[in-house]
This record gives sequence, C-alpha cells and structure tokens, in this order.
Amino acid sequence: MSSDPLRTAVWRKLVLQPLVWAAALLGTAIPWYLSGHGLDFVPYLLVLVGGALCGMTFVNATLGMKRTGLGAVIHFVVAVVAGGAMWWLVFRGNTIFDDSPR
Repeated sequence: MSSDPLRTAVWRKLVLQPLVWAAALLGTAIPWYLSGHGLDFVPYLLVLVGGALCGMTFVNATLGMKRTGLGAVIHFVVAVVAGGAMWWLVFRGNTIFDDSPR
C-alpha cells in the first residue's frame, strides 16, 4: 500500500502547525462556554493551552521576521496593547457585562 507523498507532506505540515491545534482546542471549548459551564476544569484547560499555542505562533512569527528590530517593536506593541486591554477589562470594564443575560 503506497501513500501519496504530496498528501503525506500536506498532512504532516498541517499537524505540525500550532495555530491549527489552537483553533481545534478553542473550538472544542466553545460548547462548554455556550452552555454556561465555561469555568469548569476541562474547558479552562483547553482555552489555556489554546491561548498558549496562539501566543507561541505569534512569537514565532515575530522571531521569524527578516527585520529583527521591526519584529521586536511589533512584539512589544502587541504585548502592551494586550496587557492594557486585560487590565482595563479587569479593573475598569467590568460594567460592560452588566446588561448581558445571566
């Protein structure tokens, strides 16, 4: 039984992409969040690992840039913006969820 080398190469390349795994993990966690059980251990772990894989993909993309200075600046800017957004959501933006259904 022989396998198609092109199909094997595409499959291997797809399996080795962390962003594909991140999408799969985050997609698997969505039903728990929609049913209201998003803070259980399993969906929390899925989202945690999926987020780490997204972060790893971003870091690899910035490290792989030909202009390393630009990659460092982009990495810094995204880190500051993401950190600021998380800070705002925790300390100042908690009223935006007051109108959401419970």
